[in-house]
Amino acid sequence: MKRSLFILGCLYLTGMHRLVDAEEEGFCARDADALTSYFGKSIPRTCVNVPVSETEFEERCFYSYVPESCSAEEISKAPLVMDIHGLGSCAKGSAFYTGWMKKAEEECIVMIWPDGKENPLVGGCFDTVGFLQSEDVPSTEGDEVDVATLPCCCLQNDMMPKTESTDPLFLKMAIDTVVDSFETNESLSIDTDRIYMAGHSNGCIMSLAMAALYSDTVAAVCCHAGAVVTPFPEDYSPVPIWMLHGMKDGTIPYSGTSMIDLPGIGALGFLSIDQTISYLSDKNGCKGGGESDVVDENGVVGTVFKRGQCEGNANVEVVALFEGDHHPYQDTVFGVPPTVDTTAMAWEFCSAYSKAEPAVVETPSEPQEPFVDVDISSETEDAEKSSAPTTPKSISAVLGMALFLGAASSL
Repeated sequence: MKRSLFILGCLYLTGMHRLVDAEEEGFCARDADALTSYFGKSIPRTCVNVPVSETEFEERCFYSYVPESCSAEEISKAPLVMDIHGLGSCAKGSAFYTGWMKKAEEECIVMIWPDGKENPLVGGCFDTVGFLQSEDVPSTEGDEVDVATLPCCCLQNDMMPKTESTDPLFLKMAIDTVVDSFETNESLSIDTDRIYMAGHSNGCIMSLAMAALYSDTVAAVCCHAGAVVTPFPEDYSPVPIWMLHGMKDGTIPYSGTSMIDLPGIGALGFLSIDQTISYLSDKNGCKGGGESDVVDENGVVGTVFKRGQCEGNANVEVVALFEGDHHPYQDTVFGVPPTVDTTAMAWEFCSAYSKAEPAVVETPSEPQEPFVDVDISSETEDAEKSSAPTTPKSISAVLGMALFLGAASSL
């Protein structure tokens, strides 16, 4: 078994090994004052009890930040952005390098940084079920892989992937808690028509899952270096989606990847970006599209693939950076920072959309190949128990064994 094949994308998914090391040194401390002490700003922690069964709950925590610019500019309603960290990282890590804190201070954005579960095998992580079939993705003229998407990204102590997840419910509860906390604030409230999802890698995967599962809440998604993992349910209502991906991303390859082929199950891996664009465009009912250049002071550094004429004007844009790796933020301490401000690009897209008044965003009207009407069915739990599709336990058992073997072969 190839060494890089496994740890199932889940173990190496973000390439955040140095942040895992930092966590061991105390960087990812999760105490109540962790972000306030580090950044010298009021960024309090709030914890909620998330139901995991009819009688059991687990405590999950998040940090929230209201920039001083909100009061200085006398803004009465502020948008909300949830910035979700990658595998092996933590809320503090995201606040440190994604650039959203700076953007929040410039624009008066209320921020939420949730902490993933503390998993002894992979560090901080968020879970959502996968198994979106590539056969359910309309064909493209670009790169395609024949896979089912990997569930991502937490593992249990016995190396088994979870068959269900409470993480989407936790994130929804965090949003609701922050919105409710402003009810007694006479000068500022959250604009519930402008709630946006952002995140890196595992966090981007979760942001897309939140759009799929809570499309009535999420006004738009703008996330980095992730993948579509969760099948979109039948009751999905189109959400504008922006993604950015480096064409030299070695963790979630731009052209997709088949990470392992299990007898009786088939190949598991990540869809290509071409397939991702096709799937999202189909789910949003997009009929037109085109391309534009990403330009820095030295010339063209990437391409924006645009899909427009979508239902509810829920346009789809995917930015491909030619030299981009898995950490495409200007403030990153990993790899080579991009020459363009990708967080500013993300905000430019998301901020154009509101549930109340969908933006009219100019998109080239070049006709695309007709989209196939695909019926994606997914098994869902009641929202009070779980908000993610379930994975067949027989598949889970085999995948758990593959995980174990993959981890062992990498030692």
